[in-house]
Amino acid sequence: MKRLTVEAIEDPRGLRAFIRFPEILYQDDPCWVPPLRRDERARLSASNPFFAHADARLFIARRDREVVGRVAAIVDRWMDGAGFFGFFEAIADDSVAGSLYEAVRGWLRAQGLAVLRGPFNPSTNDVCGLLTDGFQYPPRIMMPYNPSYYPTLLERAGLRPVRELLS
Repeated sequence: MKRLTVEAIEDPRGLRAFIRFPEILYQDDPCWVPPLRRDERARLSASNPFFAHADARLFIARRDREVVGRVAAIVDRWMDGAGFFGFFEAIADDSVAGSLYEAVRGWLRAQGLAVLRGPFNPSTNDVCGLLTDGFQYPPRIMMPYNPSYYPTLLERAGLRPVRELLS
């Protein structure tokens, strides 16, 4: 059996794997529209104005060498003491999602935060929420798109919906 690990991104190679993982996950999905890599790098860069008041820790999950998931843990010092998660992508595997969220929860606890909200990519000024219906349609600009198994995967990882967004 292949070993599952979750590691924090520490170098450009890890960031490249983080940014490119959705291309692998969605390669056979005709509705998915890939973001531009340069835009994703800019969104995750320290030069993004959001990070003047926020910090993020990026994590990838691997089975042996194969990337099978990713997530970001986010602290926004302008917010009310909650931590955030975003950029979640994973294969349909409860152990992958659970391991990613344990990494997020652990990092946020170390920052003194006990409440977790999301997904925000990385803030409410960007793509947020989770698609729960309408998977047969291409996404609209600034709207989330994800596999249909995500709501169940996230609930099994211990998360629950608190607000419904419409697009």
